[in-house]
Amino acid sequence: MTQTPPPRLHVIPARSAPVAAVLARGPSSWFQVLRWELDTGLVEPGAWIHATIYPRRCDISPDGRLLCSFILASRPPPFDSYFAVSRLPWLTALAAWRVGSTYAAACQFHPDGTLALGFPPETPPDHGSYPGRLGSLTPYPPGGRDVWATAAVVHELRRGWRIAGEDDAREAVAVTPAAGAAIVIERDRPSGEFALELVHAGHDHRGGWVEGAEVHYVVRAGERRALAEGVTWADWDAAGRLLVATADGAIEVREDSTGGWRPVWRHDLRGRTPEPGAAPDWACHW
Repeated sequence: MTQTPPPRLHVIPARSAPVAAVLARGPSSWFQVLRWELDTGLVEPGAWIHATIYPRRCDISPDGRLLCSFILASRPPPFDSYFAVSRLPWLTALAAWRVGSTYAAACQFHPDGTLALGFPPETPPDHGSYPGRLGSLTPYPPGGRDVWATAAVVHELRRGWRIAGEDDAREAVAVTPAAGAAIVIERDRPSGEFALELVHAGHDHRGGWVEGAEVHYVVRAGERRALAEGVTWADWDAAGRLLVATADGAIEVREDSTGGWRPVWRHDLRGRTPEPGAAPDWACHW
């Protein structure tokens, strides 16, 4: 009997609330959205969609209530390729802007809740309405940087990561020799002491990651230590917890301990069966 491959996972923590959106690809070409309560460990399942969500072009509002997603689907316009704002963990579009192709930068919630989509701020939605503020994307890359290399990590740069200095980048790559040529970004732990470094080693769509980005994560506090093999996503949450998604289909909270960063909480997302259905009433209106 053939086993179903584990889902490919990407997590987007809220900036100001103990909530994260989990975007799970699989089984097959299905995506599911889940809401992760970071304080309690509750994982609330939400919408299933037989379409492609581009997780690194999505964002979650600072308070964790709204999800902005970029979706490619086999449906009539405006729902062929579009940005949608919905109530996490559902995908019912309260507002949607048609793109019409996959040439879309990203969406971004600024810390004050302003939403940016890459359109002029006055652009009305093609479906529904949006009562919040609309603005402009944070411009990247910084002057003088390689535009294509930086484009690979714009999602992280807009969420508080920064491009590492030459010395830090060299040392981070040194502990992940498989990375080869790479761009390195870093983010300090909100509660201090440690920093997380992401070594982006290019794209390989054969891997277990969501959008083909082969990444390696290194934690440093004096000396650098690579996170265990099989970590496909990692970041600090607003409280300084290390959140991790793994190639075997789990989300974890890890803490520093003797010998490395060990899971203190784990939720396995393997074995889910697509159950598409209508969103609850509270998720269908503003």
